[in-house]
Amino acid sequence: MSSALIRRLVGLALASAAVTACGNSTQIGAGAGGPSAVPTVEATQLVEGNVPAEVVGNWLGGRNGATTEYLYVNERGRFARGADGQPPAQSGVMVSNGADFIAHFDGGSTQLGRWEYVAADGVETLGVWFGPDLFSYKRD
Repeated sequence: MSSALIRRLVGLALASAAVTACGNSTQIGAGAGGPSAVPTVEATQLVEGNVPAEVVGNWLGGRNGATTEYLYVNERGRFARGADGQPPAQSGVMVSNGADFIAHFDGGSTQLGRWEYVAADGVETLGVWFGPDLFSYKRD
């Protein structure tokens, strides 16, 4: 399946997905400056995502050095990830506070995460920790 078709499928999935939110404030990742707080969101509100500009786009990679998974992140923090050539296995909204984020999945659950963006020698890479799992991606 072509990258263009995958992007189109992901876009359709993201456009039709409903976003739910948790009602608690959550502490995430202790970075160099200490823990960061994610704002409280009432259960009746939609989550408004935000992500750094360098994270926006199409990424290919996966867990343990795999190259068969994708991650798509749009300007509003909507994301989808899954196996190459397949509909998204997970989608939702990311709310970022620098390198730390909380993923609000479309099914209503949340997960803490962290990312690291590196651009060197014309190659952009993104390391993403979803809970205990590390995913390594290269910009598509």
